Amino acid sequence: MEKAEFIERYTKADAGTKHLIEQLLTGLDCITYYKVCKALSVPLDTFLKDANKNKLKALIDASGLSRRYIAERIGISYRSYLNRENGKTEFRSNEISILKDLLGLSMQETADLFFPL
Repeated sequence: MEKAEFIERYTKADAGTKHLIEQLLTGLDCITYYKVCKALSVPLDTFLKDANKNKLKALIDASGLSRRYIAERIGISYRSYLNRENGKTEFRSNEISILKDLLGLSMQETADLFFPL
């Protein structure tokens, strides 16, 4: 597949296809991500943001906690929580701290999830 075709497919892809692309890149270190994105002329944050959004969703699903419960514990509305989980707005530091505790994440896991670079 040519670079232009890949970029077009990625930017127009549905969530499932993007997830597959991100899975291919899972486990790569930051330098490798950078090299892949540079070679494809795709912004690094496009990959990282989508990949981390999906990781957060998977962690929450695995935890068994409802999103309404998490929103309540964080102290925000359910709609505000969904906006944060979907990347429309960013989590605040106190919200990240609560999520870390709720999901049982280590400091490193939290840093990788919310602050990938």
